[in-house]
Amino acid sequence: MFFRRYRFRWSLILAVILILGGLFFYTARGIRIETDILASLPHQDPVLADAHRVIRHLPVQDRLVCDLEIRGGDAETLVAAAERFETGLTRSGLFRKVGLGEMQALGPELVAHVVGHLPLLFDERQLREEVAPRLAPESVERQLAENLDLLQGMEGIGQAELVARDPLGLRTLVLARMAQLLPAREARFHRGQLLSNDGAHLLLTAELAGAATDTRFSRAIPPLLDGLTKEMNAVYRSRGVSFVVTPVGAYRAALDNETAARRDMRMAIWLTTIGIALLLVLTFPRPLIGLMALLPSTAGALCALFLCSLIFPRLSILAVSFGGAIMAFTVDLGIAYLLFLDRPFETTGKQAAREVQSAERLAVLTTIGAFLLLTVSEFSVLAEIGVFAALGVACAYAFVHVVFPLIIPVMPPAKRVRTSPLATLLDRIVPSEGSGRGRLAAAALLFGVMLCFSRPVFQVDLNAMNSLSAASIAAEKRVQAVWGNLTSRVYLLTEGPSPRALQDKSDALAPWLEEDERRGVIRASFVLSDLFPGEARARRQAEAWRAFWTPERTADVARSLKRSGDGMGFSPAAFTPFLNSLTAAPPAAPGVPDRLAGLLGVSPGPEGRVQVTMVTPGPAYDARAFFDRYAATGLVRIFDAGLFSKRLGDVLVTLFTEVALIVALGITLVVFLFFLDWRRTLIVLAPVVFALVCTLGTLKLLGRPIDIPGVMLWVVIMGMGIDYGIYYVCAYQRCLDERDPSMRLIRLAVLLAAATTLIGFGVLVIAEHAVLKSIGLTSFFGIGYSLLGAFVLVPPLVRRVLTPVALPPESFPAGSPRHTARARLRYRHLAAHPRLFARFKMRLDPMFPRLAGFVSAPRRILDIGCGIAVPSVWLTELYPQARVFGIDPDEERIRVARQAMGPRGEMRTGLAPELDDLPEEADTALVLDVIHMLDEAAWRRTIAVLHAKLIPGGRLILRATVPADRPFPWKRRLEEFRLKVHRLAPHYRNRTAIMAGIAAAGFHLETVGADGPGSEEVWFVAVRSPSDPIEAASRTSEGARP
Repeated sequence: MFFRRYRFRWSLILAVILILGGLFFYTARGIRIETDILASLPHQDPVLADAHRVIRHLPVQDRLVCDLEIRGGDAETLVAAAERFETGLTRSGLFRKVGLGEMQALGPELVAHVVGHLPLLFDERQLREEVAPRLAPESVERQLAENLDLLQGMEGIGQAELVARDPLGLRTLVLARMAQLLPAREARFHRGQLLSNDGAHLLLTAELAGAATDTRFSRAIPPLLDGLTKEMNAVYRSRGVSFVVTPVGAYRAALDNETAARRDMRMAIWLTTIGIALLLVLTFPRPLIGLMALLPSTAGALCALFLCSLIFPRLSILAVSFGGAIMAFTVDLGIAYLLFLDRPFETTGKQAAREVQSAERLAVLTTIGAFLLLTVSEFSVLAEIGVFAALGVACAYAFVHVVFPLIIPVMPPAKRVRTSPLATLLDRIVPSEGSGRGRLAAAALLFGVMLCFSRPVFQVDLNAMNSLSAASIAAEKRVQAVWGNLTSRVYLLTEGPSPRALQDKSDALAPWLEEDERRGVIRASFVLSDLFPGEARARRQAEAWRAFWTPERTADVARSLKRSGDGMGFSPAAFTPFLNSLTAAPPAAPGVPDRLAGLLGVSPGPEGRVQVTMVTPGPAYDARAFFDRYAATGLVRIFDAGLFSKRLGDVLVTLFTEVALIVALGITLVVFLFFLDWRRTLIVLAPVVFALVCTLGTLKLLGRPIDIPGVMLWVVIMGMGIDYGIYYVCAYQRCLDERDPSMRLIRLAVLLAAATTLIGFGVLVIAEHAVLKSIGLTSFFGIGYSLLGAFVLVPPLVRRVLTPVALPPESFPAGSPRHTARARLRYRHLAAHPRLFARFKMRLDPMFPRLAGFVSAPRRILDIGCGIAVPSVWLTELYPQARVFGIDPDEERIRVARQAMGPRGEMRTGLAPELDDLPEEADTALVLDVIHMLDEAAWRRTIAVLHAKLIPGGRLILRATVPADRPFPWKRRLEEFRLKVHRLAPHYRNRTAIMAGIAAAGFHLETVGADGPGSEEVWFVAVRSPSDPIEAASRTSEGARP
């Protein structure tokens, strides 16, 4: 029964489902997505370009940091527990590297290098300010005492040689510069672990084996940490010792965001499903048909993804995420079409498409044109978004107007015929004629008030887009309270083809950093030259070393060492190696050993080697000034997390503000070119402008700044808001009566499209996730105000502009400017195509100056193949008493002709020669540029019927194309092409054949002549003679009756 009633093309439906399924699987697996947002953004910005380069060599984002706090135990117990904890992390397989074991293992080798190259590691200032104070006798004695304590403890095993070569502890001055490489500065090493100064906290780090932002990977970390903590507390509980583990890291933000997003989206899906289902039940006689509105938008997004995968080698994640936006502002295409299809009478797919084609064509053109303008931007991601959105909208439109009519050729009438409650509500909301002034004034007042608060305030902090849980925020504060802000440092990336090149760059960079340390711009820094200077710097510092160690200073130090050493039990020759090094030739400039490269932040790079080092900002630090100063040197690339976040936010705001401006200009241009009327363009734009001002004002009153998601979303809101005005204006142009059933359906389509979007986005207003909440608020107000503007502002404005004007009769010469202007006014309220066609036909077609000469005060005109009735309109302005009956096979042309003619005529759809329904007693028949579409039988039948319908003396005015021997008859070629598109063949006749046909029908030819020199259009004017005296007498007597 179902398949008999619904005669759909089920095989095509199955094919469409299979194609869409294939596209889905291809786009889900085969498309290459660029997930690196930085790579998608413009690299012309130096801050982002440097950040992109540095972050690739910076594992800090994929690192777990744990603060282990001991309660009731000592440092030894804390270290033992940490080792147990590290073992558990290692066994989990979730971490590539755990702890600081590498630094501890390579420490002795690094210390040996420092002691062996002391003459190369101090410049003149450092010798004067750091080394000289250690030469005082009391300082020497204190350092030797520390050395003695070291040698007498367990950690002093193997340290005797180091003490002999460096009794003054100069190595500690050098190694202190490496504090920048440690996770925290306010700490000390104990048995290979980093402890706080009070010994109650231990900092443990681990490098994740996967990406911290990959929640499928990082989801396993919290239960692992909880389990290890419980296990550790269980082991030490009997000793009265407990531990508190506080983990921090980017993985927590990723998990918190995902948890909030999942919870919010689950809620949104349920509420949206319930809301949309309720809307469909209240709106569509058959709600399941309403669900089909999602098909075009889905198909558009999938097809656009597929086509973009062929155009772009990799598609930015920002562009891909725009797929949801495409579905948001293309769903109304399907809704409008299906509302006209699901009606209480049988409707064909082509009829439904014809009803909405004009409005949807403009909506699609505005969107495509606006987004294609993005391709001229210098930002590659904008070009991708522009192409992706344009293709998606075009494919959705094609699906509605090509695929839908094919798979649903005929829709049977709905069994349940009822008035939609939403339609009834709209009838009350939308102001009717004469009742809209009050609502318009209220809207204007609201606009004026909101305009006072509409100055936008932007919030571009990317951190504000994170939704951290209270536990994560507390953990961050706790760790920072103990160890300081671990993310406050600035990272410097040095690049070179070899380690030696890195050393040379570090040599050049060191004076800049030293100067900034003196100025208070930075507190501390570390460069490769601090341990491995290049040749030039090594020579300079060796010379400073020799100059510093004068014979007098060397003798003084030797005496101090002997005096203090003798008292502590050191042998007389214990410090000879050190004293000999003061006068010996300095060592050669060392290279960077491969074993120590990782410890020093040196790693392989795309063009050789790179080194990442850190500096700590000081009180006079200014991020932008620091970046500009060091970027100008060309020695390093800089990454400051705060500057990067601010700059990225600024760039994103600029990026999507540019998108919004380009789209706005593009939409305005396309709307104007479509309507070719600035008043209609302003009416269509009115809801969007109203929504923009009111949304900005509302958000300002709520104390919510415009954030990045809000800027990005405004493009979608603008695209949807403009569609509401387009649908209403185009529908009114078509109907010219707000009580028309089609106008009711269009209003319902606009409301349904807005309501589904309001429900889908509006439920996010109560979301916990910052981004989702921002999207919800911005979209709710933006779309809501757009809908309000469409229903309150547009109807009274469109009535004022598009209501046909009835002009009083006037007297003017035929073809005069006033005559032409009055005729054009009859098309003023119509769409651009008939309006322009009428204008240019009256101006360019030589028909009109001659047409007036062929008629004589007509009262009843038959217009065969009337088209949009331009000649009849032109004649009725000249002869106000005339009434016209027109016929044309095209329903759309007849609709336009009815609107242009108004009460002065009657227009019907029909084909020549089926003219029996034509009224009798016409005095004029127009057959203009028609007979080449009639075969011989139709031509003879048509001319015979016209003879019967005309009164004696009635005039037949016929213009026909008579082919001539010309090089390129372009007008005829265009007409032949038009006929070929409609699968028709031309039937041209020569003058003789046409004259013979006219005469055979009983007409007397008066005039035969070409339109102009060389023209193929020929006029044939004939007069009907009475067929017999009885008929003539009958007509005469009828005309004489009172």
